[in-house]
Amino acid sequence: MPEEQTFVKRLAFKFVRKRIAGATLNSALETTKELNSRGMSSTITFLNDHVRDGIKARYNLNSYLQLTKQVSRLNLKSGISVRLSQLGFNISEGMANKGLEDLLSVAHKSGVHAWLEHESAVDTGSLLDAYSSYHETFPNTGIELPLRSSHIAEIVRGLPRRGSLLKLTAHSYGYSKGKARDPVELYTSYARKLGKSNSVYILENDEKTLYAAASRAGIPKSNLIVELPLGCSSKWLKRFAKRRLSMGVYVPYGKDWVPYAINRLTEGRIRSIAMSVLNGETSGSYAR
Repeated sequence: MPEEQTFVKRLAFKFVRKRIAGATLNSALETTKELNSRGMSSTITFLNDHVRDGIKARYNLNSYLQLTKQVSRLNLKSGISVRLSQLGFNISEGMANKGLEDLLSVAHKSGVHAWLEHESAVDTGSLLDAYSSYHETFPNTGIELPLRSSHIAEIVRGLPRRGSLLKLTAHSYGYSKGKARDPVELYTSYARKLGKSNSVYILENDEKTLYAAASRAGIPKSNLIVELPLGCSSKWLKRFAKRRLSMGVYVPYGKDWVPYAINRLTEGRIRSIAMSVLNGETSGSYAR
């Protein structure tokens, strides 16, 4: 279905063109420089997920190592966000763990926060195991928590109690089925549980939801960082600045932007239809 796939990609690009820094590492670094000049930090992620062999996993690892070293060399206020699948988790857990340890070691030596990002290709238990394995050795490692997962309570209970870097996000993969709770309610509930002895980030696409959650969080401002995706409204950025909140921006870069556009910037039926088309399913399978 090349025509339909092309249409979906064009449609997705309308959503994403202001939300990605560009195709190259330099574009992400320049974007971060500009954000830093405005008093905001960033979290940079590389949009390259389709790992089918060890060569591609090594390429992704080298890309992240280069990113981390450049962030440190340029003294940028930025972290990195990596998905285990990018390091070959679904080929070999041993390969992914070795790559992750190499990356976290460099990030630790460079003073750069490294986030383990939640994704559909890796189960949450494995992500939590990886975080628990490296948290003490590399304390600048953080984990993204899928706020709407049906297992969020169990995940929270399994976290180290103090000194963790935690990122709450409702815009992640693997939403729980059934009636969804109000995201503001969820953000504030878990921010209060986690934020008195840990640094808590809230990553949210919707500025109004994020503002409400930050206003109700009920934890010290020094422990709370609000994060919006690149391309967010300047009007809302000013509102956050007036409240003297620590601000961060999620900065993706790379050529493989279509999965990001669909999984992070769309929801519900639009997401289902777009994914079906890109996966080459017939019209009947996604029109139901």
